Amino acid sequence: MERITSEKELWENKYEQKRKALKEYEQAYSRQNAELEKKVASLQQQVDRQEAEKRLREEQFNEQITLLQEQLQTLDSNAGAAFYFGSAAHAEDVMKLRGQAQDAERELSDLQCAYDRDKALWEGKCQFLE
Repeated sequence: MERITSEKELWENKYEQKRKALKEYEQAYSRQNAELEKKVASLQQQVDRQEAEKRLREEQFNEQITLLQEQLQTLDSNAGAAFYFGSAAHAEDVMKLRGQAQDAERELSDLQCAYDRDKALWEGKCQFLE
């Protein structure tokens, strides 16, 4: 009988140890889960904030584009009116400015091409020397 009692106590002790270990695992899992939920919430807030900033910037850019288009239409109508009403000097100024802008864009493009070509040349020389 005594042997059965000691064996029973042994199994009860093992059971108690396993129960305590399981409880510790559950607590650790709960802590990790809470930390992960906090991180997810933080990341979601960042995503929401970034999306709001993106929408704001898109609105600003769209407003700026609209304003620039209106200014361009005003310039175009002023140039057309100047031709129609005989103020060719104003229209010529607008056309000169457009020509200068196109020349500047062309010059920039040429410089960019030359820069890219020189950069590739020097990178090739450096690689060769290495």
